Amino acid sequence: MNNSKIFTGADAVLKTLSDHGIDKVFWIPGWAALPIFDKLYENPYSIKYLPSKHEQWSAFKAQWVARSTGKVWAFFATSWPGATNTVTAIADAYRDSIPIFGLTAQVQSHMMWLDAFQEIDIVDMVKKCTKYSKCVKNVDDIIKEVSKAIFIALDGRPWPVLIDIPKDVLLDEYKGEFEYKKDFKRSDFWLPPIWADKRKSFEISTEKMDEAISLLKWASRPVLLVWQWIKFSWAQEELMNFINTLWIPTVPTALGKWVVKSKNKNNLKMLGMHGFVHTNKAVYNADLIMGIGLRFDDRIVGTYEEFWSKAKVIHVDIDQKELGKIVSTNLSIRSDAKGFLSTFQDYYKWGKLNIDTWWKQIHDWDAADPYIVKNDVFWWKQVLKKINEIMDKKSVEDIVTVDVWQHQMWATQIIDIDDPMNWLFSGWLWTMWCSLPFALGAAVSNPNKQVISISWDGGFQMNIQELWVLNEDEWLAENPNIKIMILDNSCLWMVRQWQEKFHDNRLSWVSTRSPNFQKIGEGYNINSYTINNFDEMDQNLEKILSESWPALIWFKIKTEDNVFPMVPPGKTLWA
Repeated sequence: MNNSKIFTGADAVLKTLSDHGIDKVFWIPGWAALPIFDKLYENPYSIKYLPSKHEQWSAFKAQWVARSTGKVWAFFATSWPGATNTVTAIADAYRDSIPIFGLTAQVQSHMMWLDAFQEIDIVDMVKKCTKYSKCVKNVDDIIKEVSKAIFIALDGRPWPVLIDIPKDVLLDEYKGEFEYKKDFKRSDFWLPPIWADKRKSFEISTEKMDEAISLLKWASRPVLLVWQWIKFSWAQEELMNFINTLWIPTVPTALGKWVVKSKNKNNLKMLGMHGFVHTNKAVYNADLIMGIGLRFDDRIVGTYEEFWSKAKVIHVDIDQKELGKIVSTNLSIRSDAKGFLSTFQDYYKWGKLNIDTWWKQIHDWDAADPYIVKNDVFWWKQVLKKINEIMDKKSVEDIVTVDVWQHQMWATQIIDIDDPMNWLFSGWLWTMWCSLPFALGAAVSNPNKQVISISWDGGFQMNIQELWVLNEDEWLAENPNIKIMILDNSCLWMVRQWQEKFHDNRLSWVSTRSPNFQKIGEGYNINSYTINNFDEMDQNLEKILSESWPALIWFKIKTEDNVFPMVPPGKTLWA
């Protein structure tokens, strides 16, 4: 029966997403999901379907639209293997607080929990890594539940959500009224018990603001730590006012890179396991650590018991569960970053902190052990330095996506970014193979910008199939100006570094053999190049990066290079 003219559950899904401003969806077709694809055939809702070659990358692309815009974005998947393939991307979004909406199709309602073909309880599976998940078995509940999920994804601390709908419910006729409200309130929905306290106001008391100001006046060695919450609270301007008024030494974490302007004199840049020497010394020797919107992750803290042994701690975060969870605090303030910084600005009427001696000490540490990239061997650092030099000449800043290993740490150390929305990688989960799908998602939401995807040889081969979409008509219409950088040193380099440093140089299964990436890129009809040395890089890279179409560049670099500085696991930031 052709029911294309009947308003069905599938219509309800698509129209609700469209009315919420979601006009592109990442997906791979599948049996249980065909009712939605049938509706996309005529597509009265103007939702563009952007294909992938793997469901995991559909979810990662949605995630990186969300990361580069701050808006919730959507991916769809069919039942069992399609749904389970998305779990890594959902978990990655959960740990980095990224709002994505996932919709999975389920087997028919009467076949659920009978071990039917391709049936799995995906809702129960993702409960630990979503803010809200539900199987909708009544067609008349679809609009309410989809809207509710989108609202919850963005309310308070953003996180992923998932709605699962059986195939027969997607086919059922929707007979209720279509009610859509742009301005939702918490009172419009029943919220899960864990989020019930989100109804409370986040107003900051006068007493807490006075205490924060008193601690800042008292401190002689303060530092400010900031994470990407600044970015998702749209509070970069307020943060820069705060920093420039107090003249406080400021440390963005790797994931929050350049929520502080890259060339601002108060920016000490990255701390932690691979942070700069002067930055780690400053944090370790501070007498006041003020953290806004961060989790005090172990990779930035070193040893927890000594991290705050010399300092008092102020912690500002929107999530009550994070306050005092890892680091004992002298003052905890529950607030979003923008709310706190705006309120502080209203209270705070005096200028620079009296910390000239502290600044001199930090500058002395930096001068004694500066971070220098020498052009002596064709290694990762030299390639990244050249990319940064080319980017610095441009009037419009490129977006940079990085997957995980040594190059991620080098890129964080070397590449300068001023717009935090232009710096994208997996933080907590360290998903090592996702730079290309990150770049594809970022390109969709930023059609007028160039996206530079930086990968390593092993990680790139884990998602090499996504090159296909750069020749797909739907993708080409999005004008994905993506430059794919593959830095190939023929080994699993972070594993090799740890084996060298912590396992007596017992190098086990770390050597790799790469295919000819230039030929692979050409096989996908992508302009592809091989760069073997400094001369070839100097002659070709800037020209390639000036072109406005996709390109693949294969850098064949030296093998043995390690990321330094490095704080060994279980050690303090600085003794």
